[in-house]
Amino acid sequence: MKNRSLNFLKICFLFLFVSVISSFLYVLPSYAAFSLDPSFGTGGKVITTFGTDAYAVRVAMQSDGKAVAAGYNSNNGHKNWAIGRYNTDGTLDTSFGTNGIVIRTFGFDEVIHGDAIQPDGKIVVAGSCASCDGGAIWAVGRYNSDGSVDTT
Repeated sequence: MKNRSLNFLKICFLFLFVSVISSFLYVLPSYAAFSLDPSFGTGGKVITTFGTDAYAVRVAMQSDGKAVAAGYNSNNGHKNWAIGRYNTDGTLDTSFGTNGIVIRTFGFDEVIHGDAIQPDGKIVVAGSCASCDGGAIWAVGRYNSDGSVDTT
């Protein structure tokens, strides 16, 4: 009986060992094949200045292939919502906001935590606003496809 239990454990260990090794062999080649798209920006990268201290938090893709990056920038220590829209080649879409960028200030410290593209092309962003109505609250905004605030 003891031999049978020991053999069973050996088989289980061998199965586990082979499973783990085979998963690494399957996954590693896919990482090796990853490379940046040289048709996007310069060598597959885009660097955009949004102010002295800026962070992109989320990126959403539009149905036309344009990318909408949302986050925040800092203006004299105060954070503002920052949104940029990029063409498929990585250039800023100048038909959006001011030269491809929208900066939204509510008062003191606003940070975008997420964005989404609606089927009609409108951009919805959500975040926090430390100074809105005297306290830290959630803030949600919707923008038209040209970067203007959707007042509806």
